[in-house]
Amino acid sequence: ANVEHFDQMLRQHLEKRKGAVKLVVLDGAVMHTIDSTGMHALEKTISELHAKGMAFRVAGLIGPVRDKLHRASLIEKIGRENFFFDVAEAVDNWLESGGEGTLDDSEDRRKSPTEARPSAIQVND
Repeated sequence: ANVEHFDQMLRQHLEKRKGAVKLVVLDGAVMHTIDSTGMHALEKTISELHAKGMAFRVAGLIGPVRDKLHRASLIEKIGRENFFFDVAEAVDNWLESGGEGTLDDSEDRRKSPTEARPSAIQVND
């Protein structure tokens, strides 16, 4: 159910923004586990985002989830350079590497992605 919900919400948010999204950050801070269905869906989602020209980053993963992604070789497929401590660090990295957008105000870094940047997508369950 979580996989379907995530996929549905992400697709709805991307459709609403009709090509305006250039970066998707998966905030894994509250992900306590991931099963094989979730890993397969994540891999498929990342491939689809990349095919549409969107960057993908992962933030805040805890040890057990990171370990499962590592065992499934997903960390290598996603790229170790795309894992970050938190969402702000992931966005900063993207901006520093030539991504479009702004995150200049340090006050914004203490806000959720949706509060800091109205065009950001935040999918919570």
